[in-house]
Amino acid sequence: MKTPRNLFPAVLASIILLPLAAQANLIVNGNFSSGNTGFSSDYSYVANNTAAGEYYVQSSAANTWNAGFLPVVGQGGSGNYLIANGATNTTQSAWFQTINNPSVTLTTDTNAPIYYRFQAYVNNLVNTNFAPPDLSFEISVNGGAYNAFTATPTITPGTWTLVYADTYITTQPTSLGFRLRNQATNYNGNDFAVDSIYFGLTTNSGTYPTYGLRSAGDITNPTFVAPTNAVPEPGTWAAAALLAGGAAFVRWRKRAKVS
Repeated sequence: MKTPRNLFPAVLASIILLPLAAQANLIVNGNFSSGNTGFSSDYSYVANNTAAGEYYVQSSAANTWNAGFLPVVGQGGSGNYLIANGATNTTQSAWFQTINNPSVTLTTDTNAPIYYRFQAYVNNLVNTNFAPPDLSFEISVNGGAYNAFTATPTITPGTWTLVYADTYITTQPTSLGFRLRNQATNYNGNDFAVDSIYFGLTTNSGTYPTYGLRSAGDITNPTFVAPTNAVPEPGTWAAAALLAGGAAFVRWRKRAKVS
């Protein structure tokens, strides 16, 4: 029997593309669809919020967990998300996860790097008469010190906003650690939500290339570049397109501003 001439290119393409598809998102349960699994937290997990330093994973509006929160639902309009009443202890992580022996594609030519993106959607749940949270996502390579990717955007309370940074990897890591910390210590207010956490190839992220590349250099020795504003959720603000090709950064912090 004759083999169709177009079979081998198709098979070859599937072999080439499979490793990339398999590593689309290295973060486990980044969209919280599996509930309170796949990650850890220094906060207390409670179904009804009564104090600072507590969190919950739910799909219903935020004000059903705490009546003082804004009526936010999951990023995209539905689904689970993590909701938190910010701790007064800044050394506590609201969310953290370690990926051991991650399957990554190494950059062998830094003039043509293979970029990875860390991104997440964050939300300020605070009514405007209370203090906002001051959030920072941080990354650790091979159990070393954490580096914070920091930005200080102006964001309307109740609006899901994307924050992200791009980097490349030249040496196979034994582990990658990620954590979310809140630098604000206010007992009243200081409430937030997070959803759709992603770390993987920049070309596989749902926002590429709409918002442009923000290169931080090698993940093991990142270069700090002045931050720019975070990016609002697609469809939320028409001005989002103007942020394409924003400045590169490795340290970013998402701080909500009370209007």
